[in-house]
Parts: sequence; C-alpha cells; structure tokens
Amino acid sequence: MRTALCLAALLAVSGCAADAAEEAESDLTIGPFERVQGHRHLRAHLRQDGEYGVSISGRGSRAARDANVIFYDIDGREGRWLFPDSDRVILSERDIGDSMRVRMVVYELVEEDTNGDGRFDRADARTIAVSDPEGRRLVRLAEGATRYRETIRLDDDSVLVLFDSAGTVQTVEVGINDLRVEAEVTMPPPPRASSKGHAGE
Repeated sequence: MRTALCLAALLAVSGCAADAAEEAESDLTIGPFERVQGHRHLRAHLRQDGEYGVSISGRGSRAARDANVIFYDIDGREGRWLFPDSDRVILSERDIGDSMRVRMVVYELVEEDTNGDGRFDRADARTIAVSDPEGRRLVRLAEGATRYRETIRLDDDSVLVLFDSAGTVQTVEVGINDLRVEAEVTMPPPPRASSKGHAGE
C-alpha cells in the first residue's frame, strides 16, 4: 500500500514538473526577423515572458525579455543560435559598422542572479560581450560589470568598450574584424575629497 502511494505521489510530482516545463517552453516566442545590414543573414530575438524579465513596473510583475538571438543564413539555408541556452537577459544590443554593413555587435547581458532576489535585471552584475554580425562567434569581454557605459569607434578596425567594474572605469579595445582583445585598461579610481573642505564652500 505504501509503495503504491509513493508511486502515485512520484507520478504526480513528475506530471507537475512536466507541466511546468511545457508552460515555460510555451512562454518562449521568436520575434520578427530582420535583415542584418550588408549580410545575407536574417536575425530574430527569442523573447521569454516571465518573472525573470526586465520589469519596469516593480518586483513580481511579468515582463518580456530577450534571452537569445537566432540567425538565418540565406545562402546556407540554415539557422543558428547565438547562445547554447536561454538563461539570460539581453539588456542592450548595439550594431557597430557603417552605413553599408554591420561589422560587430556589442551585448550587455545579465547571466546570473548575483543579488539573489530571484530575478535577472539591472540590479545584477552584467556580462559585456561581442559577436560577429552573423552569429558565428561570441567573445565575452567582461563578467561582473556593474554598468555598461558605451562603445567608441577608435578607427576603421577597432573599438573601445567602456564599463564600470570594481568601483572604477575599465576599457577593452577590440578588433572589429577578428574580435581579438587588443588591450585592457583599468582607470585609476576617483581621488577622494580633501579634508580641507568641499568645492563651493
């Protein structure tokens, strides 16, 4: 009798887990495809609706989030995902290039719930990453960043990615064509105020 009851309970739990997994899968939606400028590729974002999204209306609300990017090769007639899973939030995404074609994409990501509040949002540490415009290669430049600042084009072949980490500004110089890290610099922290007084006094 006890064995039968245990088996029934196990089946019930398994059924609930399966239902939860099916519900989670149903929350995943591929958005509209767009042409990657200057390339024979299309791309679309995988959007997930759930409490781990970037909420603009307070904790516990449901909000859509971009969790992955799919690319379609027009000539090769195949698709590929940028990430192997969808356990993240893409906070921002910026194409780097010119008026004719995209040459690089910069991503600001949340990949861990670093503050332990059960959500992936802007209160968590960020990962800064770059990819080629066809989604074939992804390079993570930094993990644990507290703020993504901007990406500045240095010349035709390189960019400077700026972000905050460990209480100061850090920079990574990246080659546009090969995504190679060419230099990393940690700026000196802000000087402390003098004990003699404050500006304006």
